[in-house]
Amino acid sequence: MVSGGSGAGLEPGQRYFVRRLIKAFGNMRGPDDDHPLPVHTAAWIQIIGVDTMLATATIIHACEGILLDDYLEPFVAPMIPVGTDTGNKPDYEHLETARFLKRHGITRFRQNPFFPVNTLTIMRGAIAAQKLGVFERYVDEIYRHMWSEPKKLSACKAR
Repeated sequence: MVSGGSGAGLEPGQRYFVRRLIKAFGNMRGPDDDHPLPVHTAAWIQIIGVDTMLATATIIHACEGILLDDYLEPFVAPMIPVGTDTGNKPDYEHLETARFLKRHGITRFRQNPFFPVNTLTIMRGAIAAQKLGVFERYVDEIYRHMWSEPKKLSACKAR
């Protein structure tokens, strides 16, 4: 159910993004200039029936649950002009990693050449470390060998 109906201009067949403002930073701005106002897309919907005060919609794509304070934004299919250089994911990943390291003052980072890692053994080790009372030390060592002095952690054997 969507509040508003035909009185708010809703018509059968219209498509909308369901958006949500994320207020995790205590204000209506993002954490810095590189990350403006955080808005989350919860779903895409299509209006299927309309009354004067209410409308019914079907969910075309759900990213997560739709909440009471979410709002509708008219659906416009994203278009990238032909010939536009959009960059690529590795370039953006390197840029974001550099921003993160700078923001948090991390100086001993090295990309692990064995990444991605099957973490099942690491998680089992964490459970054992909790039971043995050495969890904090375990986490410090895992992070050191994952991101500072890289080792192939998915090949760890119990000793």
